[in-house]
Amino acid sequence: MDTKEERMERYIEDITHIRALLEQNEERPVIRPWAFYVWGLIVLVGTGVSIYLGRKMGIDGHGIFFTVGLPGLLIGALAEIKALTSQMRKQALPIFSYRLNRCYLAFMGILIPMLFCLYFLIDVEAPLAGLLVMISTIPVFMYGLISFSSLFFNGYVMLVIGFIMLFVNPPSPRLLEPIAGALIGISYIIGGLQTRGEVKRLNG
Repeated sequence: MDTKEERMERYIEDITHIRALLEQNEERPVIRPWAFYVWGLIVLVGTGVSIYLGRKMGIDGHGIFFTVGLPGLLIGALAEIKALTSQMRKQALPIFSYRLNRCYLAFMGILIPMLFCLYFLIDVEAPLAGLLVMISTIPVFMYGLISFSSLFFNGYVMLVIGFIMLFVNPPSPRLLEPIAGALIGISYIIGGLQTRGEVKRLNG
């Protein structure tokens, strides 16, 4: 017959095992690293196309928003959904869960008003480059929240850079926009490398 001390030891061992499992699953990939690379490429290509359309063809900011920004956002979103569903199936996890549904709703609730804000800020003398860099950190923070916390470092670095760009006054505000696009694209690619490294660490 088990003694009280033996039962307590087994109880502690069970609690320790459960805690280890929870900690192991606290940080796990919810999206394939290549999704970050796709976003980075979309931003870099979109930046180049925007510069060409604006400087060579004279298309204004609103035109670029509809011809480059929204299509790029749609392509990236489709790639991201594919990367998300693929990763969830690989881990035999539900694509829709209480925790993930909250993150989906939060992300959409943040993204939609941000898009409207950017659209109407095109008409005013606003530091769009710095704002774009800061807004670009939203998905990085969201994935840091539900996957790897190392992504927070990437997000905060970009926040600081974006904040500094708010107070930089070049001869033309448009000069900073290509720099902002390049920084955002590189940031997303780094996010993919971070995620890939974390997955390798988890897999031993």
